[in-house]
This record gives sequence, structure tokens and C-alpha cells, in this order.
Amino acid sequence: MTQPVLDAPAFGSTDAFTLGVEQELFLVDAVGRQRNAGAHVLEALPELARGQVSAEVHACQVELISGVCRSAEEAIADLRALRDAVLGVGVGLLGTGIHPTAREGEAEITDKERYNFISALLGDALVDPVGALHVHVGMPDPETAIRAFNGLRPYVPLLEALAANSPFRHGRDTGLASAREITLRAWPRSGTPRAFGDWADFRSMAEGLTRVA
Repeated sequence: MTQPVLDAPAFGSTDAFTLGVEQELFLVDAVGRQRNAGAHVLEALPELARGQVSAEVHACQVELISGVCRSAEEAIADLRALRDAVLGVGVGLLGTGIHPTAREGEAEITDKERYNFISALLGDALVDPVGALHVHVGMPDPETAIRAFNGLRPYVPLLEALAANSPFRHGRDTGLASAREITLRAWPRSGTPRAFGDWADFRSMAEGLTRVA
């Protein structure tokens, strides 16, 4: 059985090239130490006017999710309001690829069935949580999506270099611009996919991964 998103992709459900931005942030105390406070944050948050704050695999993180935006400025405003809401419940936020001083094993897994399953699947690959900024762009049709994906692939190394912001891990200088990148390589099915000939080619790859995941 194929996945609904592959059978009936939602291209055209919003205006073309609208944005949705997700920001994974670490929860910290007043001096920047990692806190496993995700459940507290979600319980204490007031009603949000726009966007949402969700749990992450690790209890020391939350994800800020913008609404559907027509510009980068609108997305920035959404994320700023969400950050202010989280800060308002008395927990600090840290935006980085990996916490610079937290010790291995300090991060707890969020107690939800899905996250416990992921933890059992990935094992020690999850010992250090990582943060990221995800930018989703609405595409008008499958052909444009594949063309945009293939066109962006050559620029991924440059974007990764510009975004590197995590040289420290476990309280020491790793000698790397991005300790996050090395940590994330332990995750199966991570990394940049190959180029695709068309939507059918992408669908075939995605169905294969779904069967073995």
C-alpha cells in the first residue's frame, strides 16, 4: 500500500511559493544549561494566535512552527511571537546545531509512543539532540518541485558551510565548524538524496524507503 501523500500530493493546496518555517530550539536555564522541560513548556503555554509549539524527540527541545506565510518577514514575525510565548513561561531558549556543554546522555526522550519508537529504532544515535531550521516552500505542481530540488542540490554544501554554528560539544572544541553534522551522520536515512528524473522517480524511491523503514 502506498502512502496518501504519494498517491495524492497536496500541490496547489496553498498559493505557490508560500513559506512554512520550523525552528528546533534547546530549552535552557538562566545560565544556558540544558533543561528537560518540554512537557512543562507545552502545559504552561497560553493560547497562541498563530502557529504552534510542539514537542520534539528530546525533552530538552521544542519546535516552533510558523503559519503559512507569504514572505520571510511574515515567517520571522511568527517565530518571534512563538519564542516570546515560550520565554514567557520562564524557560530560556538556545538556537544552535547542538548544545555546546551538555554531557552525553543528559537529554531525556519525550515520553510519547512515537518518540519512544524512534528512540528504540535509533539507539545511541539519539544520545545527543540536534537542532535545525526547516524552511518549507509550497510548490505549484510535482514537476516544479522536482526541478527546484535538483536545482538546489549543488548549493547544499555552500548553505551547510554558511549555516555551521556548532563547533562545541560536551564542553570542548571539536575542531569542526559543525559538530551537529558529524552527530547527524549516525542517523539512518539522513543526508541529501540523489537527483530525481521526475515525480515518478521520487515516488519510487520514497515508497522503497517506506517499505523498509
